[in-house]
Order: sequence, then structure tokens, then C-alpha cells
Amino acid sequence: MSQTQGPDEPEERPSWLYPLILFGITAAIGAVILFLYLGPGLDDLTGVSVRPTSEAAPVEVTLGARRFAIPSNYIRLPAQRSGGAKDEIELDAFLPDMHGFTDDDAEALQDVTRQSTVVALILKAGAPELSERERFDRIYARNADPARPPYEYFGLTVTPMAENTGYAGEQIFTRELPDNEFAVIRCSPDDKEHDIGGLCIREMAWGDGLTVVYTFRGGRLRTWSEIDDGVKALLKRLEPGAK
Repeated sequence: MSQTQGPDEPEERPSWLYPLILFGITAAIGAVILFLYLGPGLDDLTGVSVRPTSEAAPVEVTLGARRFAIPSNYIRLPAQRSGGAKDEIELDAFLPDMHGFTDDDAEALQDVTRQSTVVALILKAGAPELSERERFDRIYARNADPARPPYEYFGLTVTPMAENTGYAGEQIFTRELPDNEFAVIRCSPDDKEHDIGGLCIREMAWGDGLTVVYTFRGGRLRTWSEIDDGVKALLKRLEPGAK
């Protein structure tokens, strides 16, 4: 006769079931850990990590009242290649001709030495808070080192910053340009121990309601005027409707 299990008696389970459950939990945890280490991060999933493309299809971008047609291979972040209205957009161009990214530029994009060919740009909707001349007079000139007078460097005037300020070790390069334009370039020092070139930055107004920030490595300062001309020529190409 078959024996019926009572309601208070524990239910019998196969002896292999618990090891199988434990193995499944361990495998799931391992998969999560592997995904966190090897899978795409949050920046990758949201498109805010740097992923260059050699695709040159134009992207229509509006920054305030300004309209640009920017080839995709200039746009640094995948999330910004969707086009439309934006507060700012980040670009990468390569010297000497300010071209957009190609497959041959993969190594150059990682170069941080003094002679790097990368020029990074940020286009921002809105005018700068201060003009370059105002920024120099109100900020940099007041933090200059009085013991080290300005000197000339390849057509630029160099103003060393005082060591007891937040600009210690930096230098400010200025130049008077045609049409009453005054250029200010702020450069950090080289990290010679790690072969990293100092980063130089210029923030300037570009027409009405637009700020352009561009950076390059300090080894390129001697030919800065060529970089500046190249940036301006690129901006004109990217804004075909501008007069």
C-alpha cells in the first residue's frame, strides 16, 4: 500500500536541488561582476563617453540662435551626434588642417605630449561673461608675479603668474590682433616626468551669442597664430548660413 504524507511532515526534496540553487546564485553574481568590469559603463550607455567616429554625415545643431552643420567625425561625444538644440557641443580637430577624426587618427587622439596634433573645441550658446581684455585686466594681471616682468615669446607677450595665487606655475600669453581683438591664452606647465605637455586654452567670443573655447598642447605655442586661424576657418565652415 502507498503511504500518504501527513500535513505536518516536511516535504521531501531531491538532494541535488540545493547545490543547484547555490550554483545558480553564484553564477548570477559572477555574471553581474563580470558585466560591471567588462561591460559598458554608465557613460557608455548614456553616450557621454568619448567614442570617435570616422562617419562624416552632417549633424544639424542649434546653439542659441546660431545654426551649425557639423560632420559627425568632429563631434566628440555620441550623445551629441543626435543634433537639435544644445547648450554646448564638444569637438575634436586635428592639425595641421583641422580635419575631423579618421581611422588613422586613433593614436593621435590619445597623444598628450607637447606636440599633440589635437585641438579640442567647445561651442557654447551665449556670450562670454567677460571679454578677453577684461579677463586679463581683472584677473590675470592682478595675479601676475611682480618679480618676473612680462617678456616676448614668438610674437606673444608672456605674463608669469605669482606662486602665492591659484595660478601658480601657469603663464598667460597675450597678443593684440587686428580689428581691436585681444587674445588671451592660459597655459599650464609641462609634466615632464610623465611626458605630458602643458594644456593651453583660449576662450573667446565668436560673433553674437556664442562662446568658443579651444585647447591645444603647449609645444604648439610657437605656431599659435596658425592654430587660431585654423579654428576660425573651421568655425566658418561649420556655420554655412553665417554672413
